[in-house]
Amino acid sequence: MRAFIAMEIKNESVKDNIIKIQEELIKQYTFVKPVKRDQLHFTLLFLGEIDESMLIKIKESLKALTFKPVEVIYKGIGAFPNTRSARVIWIGVDENSSNELRKIAKMVEDKLAPLGFENDKEFTAHITILRAKDRVSIRESNDVIGKELLDEIKVKKSELKPDGPIYTDLFTIHAC
Repeated sequence: MRAFIAMEIKNESVKDNIIKIQEELIKQYTFVKPVKRDQLHFTLLFLGEIDESMLIKIKESLKALTFKPVEVIYKGIGAFPNTRSARVIWIGVDENSSNELRKIAKMVEDKLAPLGFENDKEFTAHITILRAKDRVSIRESNDVIGKELLDEIKVKKSELKPDGPIYTDLFTIHAC
C-alpha cells in the first residue's frame, strides 16, 4: 500500500477560506486541479509503498512519539517550484507554525529512520491546494487565512484513482 504521515486541517472555516481561494484561482487557470476539501493536510513524511508487516513496525515506532498540540496560523499563497512556473500551488503558515511543524516532522522522521524512512527533501510546511497540468504564474500573498490547533498525526493510505486519490486513515497518534 502507498502511505504517508500527515496532520490534517480540521477547522471548517479554514477549509471554507481555502475553497474560496481555490475557486478564484480556478477562474484564472482552467487547467488546475483542486485538492478535495477533506484531503487538505500537511505531509510530514511520505512513506511510499509499504506492506502490512512494515505498517506494524511503523505503528510500534510511532507509539512512543510525544508531541504537544501546535497552533497553526495559515498564511500566504505560494508555489513549487516557484510562483513564475508553478506546478503546485499551496497555502503556507507563519514562521512560528512552520518551526513547530518542522520539529514534529523531524521527530516523526527520527522515529522511523531505523526502519529506513527519511525525507528526500527538507520539510516545508504547506498545504497543497491545486495542481497544474501546465505551469502557471501566480501572485504570492501573505494574507492570513485562519488558524487552528492541530493535535493529531495520522498514518494514511493513498490509493491513486483516475479522478484523484482516495485517502484512508490507518492509525492516529494524539498529542499529549
